Amino acid sequence: MQKNSDIKKSTDPLSPDGPDEKDAETQMNTEPEGSESTLILDEENNQNKQAEDKEKTEPAVLNTTETETVRKGSSNRLRAAPDQKERIKNRKSDTKTEADADDKKKGENQKEKNDMKKTETSSAVQTEDEKALKKEKRRKIILRTLMAICVVVMAVSGFMIYQIWNRNHVIETETAELKQYLTASPSDDNVNEPTGEMEQEQAVFNVDWTGLKAANPNVTAWLIVPGTGISFPVVQASDNSYYLTHSFTGEYNSLGAVFLDSTQNPDYRNDNSIIYAHSVDIGGMFTNLKDFENLDFFDAHPYFWLLTPDQNYRCTVNAFYMGSDDATVYTTDFGDYKSEVMSAIEHEALYYRPLDYGDHRFVTLSTCNLDYGLYSNQRYVLMGMMEPWSAPIEASVAD
Repeated sequence: MQKNSDIKKSTDPLSPDGPDEKDAETQMNTEPEGSESTLILDEENNQNKQAEDKEKTEPAVLNTTETETVRKGSSNRLRAAPDQKERIKNRKSDTKTEADADDKKKGENQKEKNDMKKTETSSAVQTEDEKALKKEKRRKIILRTLMAICVVVMAVSGFMIYQIWNRNHVIETETAELKQYLTASPSDDNVNEPTGEMEQEQAVFNVDWTGLKAANPNVTAWLIVPGTGISFPVVQASDNSYYLTHSFTGEYNSLGAVFLDSTQNPDYRNDNSIIYAHSVDIGGMFTNLKDFENLDFFDAHPYFWLLTPDQNYRCTVNAFYMGSDDATVYTTDFGDYKSEVMSAIEHEALYYRPLDYGDHRFVTLSTCNLDYGLYSNQRYVLMGMMEPWSAPIEASVAD
């Protein structure tokens, strides 16, 4: 039996009537063994001790379990070693196979790349070859075209050169042949009596009219213009076109011949007789009439000569004209207006020499002015007053 004095009572600490701290401590110290509170404390202590023992024993158990597990794992690993080796071997084999496959694939890819490069290179080479072939083909075409053009140009040039040579050859041949009809021979007054020899400086012109008429019945005169090289027979046709393209002998030649206007009297009975001939770039015919454009030359050469079967004439140069072919100088019949016509000619002329023309007739020489091209209407015109000349004409006048 426990004493009543050992019984502890639970008192509300908030109660004003509760025990103070000293009383509570006295009660705790005085609580008898075997009381209910003591039993509770003992039970708690036992539980705590069991828990501590359990904590001490659990690691051992855990260590034992882990050791067993490790031991089992080692055993399992030992048993699994052959299989693992086989798997590793298989894995290595598979890895090697994969590596070989990768290498093979890489090789195939590299081969494809190489093939592609070869194809590209081949295509590039082929493209370059095609370009080279096309370039070579174009070059050949261009060369052939140029060669063809050169051949054509050479052929045309050769033909033109031949034409020029041929017409010059014809004129030179004709001129050489015509010289036989105009000779320089002594007159009776030109023979040196002591020696009987001809004095060359006094040789005179003699025209073989019979021979000329035989060569061409249309011949009307022989014209000589000193200082110009003009010394040709004058012919006349039924029109003014024929002798533009035909020589004295009637052969076709673009240099033509010296001819009298077809509307004129062949005996030079018109107030003004017009004689035509070409100017040509290579010289000849009336080309050198242009020399009269020089005033000094005009003054130094006041005469030209017209020889006919019936009468020779010294023609005194009274006008040199440069201009169109519709000028007053082309008037052939003056009528009652000779004075007015001559005044107009004087006004239009580049140079004019005043003359006492009285009843004299005129001869006018006309040719084209090449400075304006072959087909212009621009002309050089030399006009001379005709004076009958009975004395022998010295050969030196042609110089």
